[in-house]
Amino acid sequence: MKKKKILLVDEAGPLLDLVTARIVRGGYEVGTADTAEEVIHQLNTGGYDLVVTEFRLPGVDVFQVIRAARSLARVPGIIMLTGSRDIAPIVEGLNLGADDYLLKPCIIDDLLVRISHCLGRRAKPPRMPQPFDGILPVCSKCKKIRDDDGVPRGTGKWVDFDYFLAHNAKVMVSHGMCPECFDKMGDII
Repeated sequence: MKKKKILLVDEAGPLLDLVTARIVRGGYEVGTADTAEEVIHQLNTGGYDLVVTEFRLPGVDVFQVIRAARSLARVPGIIMLTGSRDIAPIVEGLNLGADDYLLKPCIIDDLLVRISHCLGRRAKPPRMPQPFDGILPVCSKCKKIRDDDGVPRGTGKWVDFDYFLAHNAKVMVSHGMCPECFDKMGDII
């Protein structure tokens, strides 16, 4: 199986070397960049699955990194790392298309979990809307409900309302009477 490729955007140094080594041990292929030119070049030529980028890096604008990544034919995931507790730029980054963020200092294992989750989410194809999404088929005569849970849409068996609620909504039905029906019953008796 082909290893997922991750681009780390951060200043070169011992900490970057340590993070790179841990990510490689986690089973990923890793490239690094610490200038805007390197980031753009790596994004255009590297075929990365994920970009992990420092938020505040001299000469590199994280928003520029996000825009560049989002303009590619094969869009990589993006995780932002920031030491700032200012939420506004984080929200802006997420609105531009970043997938996640992590506050620094962080534990490398936490970063690895975020990487795994981000890549996992991106690997799943988006669910296509199905005909009749949001519609519950109910028989107009007997009021049974078609239970399509776990079977192709339109092929489920028709079940009683109580059964449907108990098995799909995980609630039990209590049978009683609303005040209107109770009052009407009083008139009949």
